[in-house]
Amino acid sequence: MEHDGGAGDLAVEVYRDVAGPSAKIIGDTLGNVIRLLVRPVRAAIAKSDERYEQIAQSVNRRMSSIPPERWVEPAANVAGPALEAARFAAEDPPLREMYAKLLATAMDSHTAVLAHPAFVEIIKQLVPDEARLIKLFSRRDSFPCARIGVDGALFGGPTKRRFDVPFYSTVTGLAHLSSPIQVEGYLDNALRLGLLHRTDSPSTCLVTDETPEEFAESLATTLSHPKMGGFDTDEERARIMSELLPVLSLVTLEPRDAWCYEAWTLTVTEFGKHFCAACVDADEANRMA
Repeated sequence: MEHDGGAGDLAVEVYRDVAGPSAKIIGDTLGNVIRLLVRPVRAAIAKSDERYEQIAQSVNRRMSSIPPERWVEPAANVAGPALEAARFAAEDPPLREMYAKLLATAMDSHTAVLAHPAFVEIIKQLVPDEARLIKLFSRRDSFPCARIGVDGALFGGPTKRRFDVPFYSTVTGLAHLSSPIQVEGYLDNALRLGLLHRTDSPSTCLVTDETPEEFAESLATTLSHPKMGGFDTDEERARIMSELLPVLSLVTLEPRDAWCYEAWTLTVTEFGKHFCAACVDADEANRMA
């Protein structure tokens, strides 16, 4: 049957006339946007020689303290991905130094066995603040955490149990983070990566009618106790109290309400310790703690 060039063909022609130029404009605009967005990546690739030099200097600094007879060629499945990934982290010192430490670990016959290929992928999934946080894992095995709020049950107060402060950890003030408000997310990522394990305390809740100062002192004593993974020292308790008092100002108590909290511990896994041994400079971690 011969086609009569009716409404269907007309619609196609109209679409071509109208959509064709628009599609070209959209395509050109999208291309420009993409080129703009990937400009930093292209710049990083263009500066690869300079970035490799930065990494090389960091590795050389570490290798200078290792006897030459222990120098070995690093495994290709560690060195190759590490050097490639390090190009895009060269301007982030905490991440750059992790890659450099991993490469130096892989080039020392005494430690090469620690340099697991998976560690490159772990570093790639970190932001600089998380690298700062992980430095502490090589120094401290555990970090007490708590959520803090109100419960009216003990004294017949009007408030049902509620947690106005959903997360506090003793690690926050130790890691010198750029964005301490993000610490819970950082620790969640470390849990996801298998570097940490959560252990709930056998006694997870306490309700008290103390003043904020008394409650902060009581909670600081609990969180600094060795059973919670803390450090039982006057200095540690004072540090925790100084962090808790501003936090407690966020909690609203009505008459006859009482403070409450739930506590747990984040513990560095064996895999996490292995990662720290391969990727974290012990001397730097010691200075931070």
